[in-house]
Amino acid sequence: MITQVKTNRLLAFSLLLVATFAQAQTRDTVASLINAGLNPAGIGISPNGRFAYIPNQNVNGFEGQDSISVINLDDNGALVKTITDSTFNEPSSVVFNSTGTKAYVTNENGTSITVLNPATNQITASITGFQGPSRMVIAPNNRIGYVINSGTDTAPGNTLDVVDLINNTITQSITLPQTPTNLAISRTGAFVYVVNSVPSSSTSPSDMDSLSIIRTSDNTVAGTVTGFSGPSDIALSANGQFAYVTNMGSDDLDPIGSTVSVVNLNTRMIVDTINVGIQPSSIAITPNGRYAYVTNMNDLSGNPDFPGVVPGQSTVSIIRLSDNKVISPTIPVGQGASDITITRDGYALVSNDLSNTVSVIRVRG
Repeated sequence: MITQVKTNRLLAFSLLLVATFAQAQTRDTVASLINAGLNPAGIGISPNGRFAYIPNQNVNGFEGQDSISVINLDDNGALVKTITDSTFNEPSSVVFNSTGTKAYVTNENGTSITVLNPATNQITASITGFQGPSRMVIAPNNRIGYVINSGTDTAPGNTLDVVDLINNTITQSITLPQTPTNLAISRTGAFVYVVNSVPSSSTSPSDMDSLSIIRTSDNTVAGTVTGFSGPSDIALSANGQFAYVTNMGSDDLDPIGSTVSVVNLNTRMIVDTINVGIQPSSIAITPNGRYAYVTNMNDLSGNPDFPGVVPGQSTVSIIRLSDNKVISPTIPVGQGASDITITRDGYALVSNDLSNTVSVIRVRG
């Protein structure tokens, strides 16, 4: 067990860092708990598998708390550095290029993406012109990025921006039918898949929830799949034939989602629906391609329609992809589990937004 005490300037209390996952052998249980900053979100793993970059989104806007926690995965989760910068504005995800020479931080409450050099953990550039950039994928050639915009107070979020990563400029903006929540890119880079959700404030019907298929050769919408319920995240099968979409439901809790939709990307149709937990928010597939792990956020805030359910007590469901069946166990994690990332050596890192922690799970496969 490693115990590390650090001081939070605002909250003035000691945090305990527990990290034993490098030695953990028990699968499908929480091996350790890492204390992060405020509201950890979409974790980025360096291509060499050695470091995790945890964006601390700080959704309540406490001064100086928008940050990136750099964790050494080879050293039992030791904190290497906490990165802060004036360009950070609710950092929501960290994405690496394939060579590990650059990392990109999306600032969901702002209009920019911060570029960082992982070798030095120094900020090297800022790409501007977005409208609440929340998530990003990078083409295999590392020259083009695709960024979804969730919107700002003054501008709607219904676009996918195409970014020239050599010159750090936006070259095109693709209009989407609703607010994009997440995206994935095919292994070849030929297609980008974006899930779009109707916000609760919208007058559009919920059946406008969709999956947009973007052909990257000409950056046009090549197809649309409907039939979702507040889609939150998307993961692609190892063979690229299927997409798995989490249905979190409406952000005003009506309806509350509890399923994962399986989309055949060849026929562009939903071919299966898998029942998981309450408010499935994020999904990741194991390195061997056999299993998907789904975070069930369960942010019900005492909803009377779910008596006996502890608000914020999140879980992780395991889907066996050979037959799309949920298998045991259901893994309890922290509170408000928002994102899940699986390392190449088989550890799932779960961001617990409400408890400011990251749960570490040794996955099967």
